[in-house]
Amino acid sequence: MVSPDPLTLSAEALMQQRSQAMTESVKGLFIMNGGGAAALLAFLKAVGTDQRVFATFIVTGLFCLVIGLVCAGIVQWFRFRASESHQRVDTMAHERYYRLYTRCTIGSIFAFAVGAMIVVIGAIIDIWCCCSQ
Repeated sequence: MVSPDPLTLSAEALMQQRSQAMTESVKGLFIMNGGGAAALLAFLKAVGTDQRVFATFIVTGLFCLVIGLVCAGIVQWFRFRASESHQRVDTMAHERYYRLYTRCTIGSIFAFAVGAMIVVIGAIIDIWCCCSQ
């Protein structure tokens, strides 16, 4: 089946597509950061106090993922405010909220990447320290 030409869709249909895409991306942010946080909590329990250095890296990574969750949660509120200000034809407020929800989206992805890298670096350091003893 051939998809319809996007130029022939109504403005309302295009807005609905953008809204659905953004909703799905926020769900993805919650799954990435929330799933990662849950996995790190389980991993932290398995590591326990035996490997204090590695546990510190896990907790630091977990902190980053929680920041990512907070950013993901704020995205929807900023999106709502941007839509509301656009409807009121308040261009300055719309631009401000648009920038804020875009930054929170990027911040959530960045927090996930940083949290994952911290845990991986901690694992490498832990393996390196164990092997050199």
